[in-house]
Amino acid sequence: MARDIKVCDNCGKTLAERVEEEVRTGTSGDSSTGLCVTYRVWFCMNPECVMHNADVYKEPIADAR
Repeated sequence: MARDIKVCDNCGKTLAERVEEEVRTGTSGDSSTGLCVTYRVWFCMNPECVMHNADVYKEPIADAR
C-alpha cells in the first residue's frame, strides 16, 4: 500500500513521522478500559520553519484490545 507523501502546510518540506500509542480510559473516574489506539504523527523537521517539531497530522493506524 502506497502512502501519500505529506508536506508541511507552511514551508512545503516533506514531514517526518513517529508512532504514538494512546490508552483510552473510562469516564467518570472508571479505571482504564484496556483499549489503546496507535497513531502515526507527522511533524515538520525543517528548523527554519515556524512549524518546526509541531504535529501537523495525526492518523490512527490500529486499534488494540
